Amino acid sequence: MNNRVLSILIILVLLLAALPASPAYAAEVMIDDFNTVHQNIINTGSSPPATRASSSAAMGTVTGGWQSLAITRTIGAAPNQVANASGSSAAPALVYGHSQDPSQEAYSAVHWDGNSDPDTINPIGLGGVDLVNGTNTHVILGHYFNDWPINYVMTVWTDAGNWSYYSFPVLAFTPATVFVIPMTSFNVGAGTGADFENVGAIRIEIDGRGKAGLDCQLDYFMTGTPTAVTLSDLGASPDAALFQWQLAGFLLPVAAVLGLAGVGVWVRMRKQDDE
Repeated sequence: MNNRVLSILIILVLLLAALPASPAYAAEVMIDDFNTVHQNIINTGSSPPATRASSSAAMGTVTGGWQSLAITRTIGAAPNQVANASGSSAAPALVYGHSQDPSQEAYSAVHWDGNSDPDTINPIGLGGVDLVNGTNTHVILGHYFNDWPINYVMTVWTDAGNWSYYSFPVLAFTPATVFVIPMTSFNVGAGTGADFENVGAIRIEIDGRGKAGLDCQLDYFMTGTPTAVTLSDLGASPDAALFQWQLAGFLLPVAAVLGLAGVGVWVRMRKQDDE
């Protein structure tokens, strides 16, 4: 009887472990994981009027081969406004970071259009990149950190006359979170909206206006389709680090239950031996 109870508990744990634990992404298209060439731009101009600093870098790991950054100060003077990719003193490594000193306000953007000009977006520069890749249905944003409420604004162009956008708020001090947005939720900006199978340019913006001293970091930006994944697949997920805590939160109570059950079985066996 004791062995039977223990066997049932073990089977229950194995069944729970086989259940879907997190989203994974089939046929994913990584727009930018911010893990390669370091860019760091500093805006030292005074405002008003608004001043802008920008930079671009060629890299083979991003959509279109070029990553362009820009930050525009709207309020304040020196000290500095900073936007960076792949980390600096203003942000952890391997993220896109927006940082503004106290009493400073600015907005920043990173865009991908296959061109080296960081100040102009070519709406057909990517030449028709397919973000759907057969099965992808969502745009996926790996948020890392923010110390003020912010809005992320994503824009996708097919050409100058057809583009779509999506904006959503993030509460202050939101922990590392994966935001999964259906492509069908994007709003039409012009024409018939963007065709995600025929994309000419992509941009994401962080608006720090009205948020003096804002720090915000973005981990990765991609498209994919959330699907069920078992624990054995977890290490391949792009947000594996986030789910390690969820996994620990699941396994610790299970281990405690098993431990108590084991002690109970041992006590009963000792009693039977004594009898």
